Amino acid sequence: YEYFEGQNRALQGVEPGSVVKPISMMIALEEGITTPERSWNGHGGKWNFQGKDIRDSHPCGSLTANEVIEKSSNIGMAGIILHGYTQKSGKKPSDFRKDLEKHGFFEPLNLGLKGEQKPRYKNLDTSDSPLLDLSRMAFGYTTFIPPIYTLAMYNAFANDGLLVAPHLVKKLMRKNEPDSIISPRTWRVCSEKNAKALRYMLHQVVWGKSGTAGCLRDDRIEI
Repeated sequence: YEYFEGQNRALQGVEPGSVVKPISMMIALEEGITTPERSWNGHGGKWNFQGKDIRDSHPCGSLTANEVIEKSSNIGMAGIILHGYTQKSGKKPSDFRKDLEKHGFFEPLNLGLKGEQKPRYKNLDTSDSPLLDLSRMAFGYTTFIPPIYTLAMYNAFANDGLLVAPHLVKKLMRKNEPDSIISPRTWRVCSEKNAKALRYMLHQVVWGKSGTAGCLRDDRIEI
């Protein structure tokens, strides 16, 4: 875990890949790159792509998009995003960031806290190795994402794809009377159908046969 230097580290942190994969998966579902049931090559847990290894802790030969999230597969997520952003697909690597922007990922949250920063993704149009960078970007490496943005996206998945921007100030008062009401901002990041699919994937992280968070299972509460 690394963090930018600064007072508000929760607003400026760098996130590990496991929590970023569902955001990449949302783009893949929304852009028609995959369906939840489509199978992808797991390369046996080790994939040498352009001279650099991508590894998984749960090796497998093939896995569905659902299992990519359940098993937190770096290889699976990289394969899906690379498939969607090459010349053969009609898109280029830099379009991945543009699609994230299109779906509202870079919208300022306007929390009301000093030091807020937006997520940072490389501009792959100026990269010397755009496909290699994209393969890492797909599962959260080479990206700088404040944790509050990830939380906001997960909340949107829970909220049928509608993101409600987190905010700390509800109203301003003057002489015990409301001076101004600050209404929450909302925007849609994905369809209800894909939000439901993402909720299932996240559910399986805990409850699936190979879920990477299986240690959290407890019959008293469904996580």
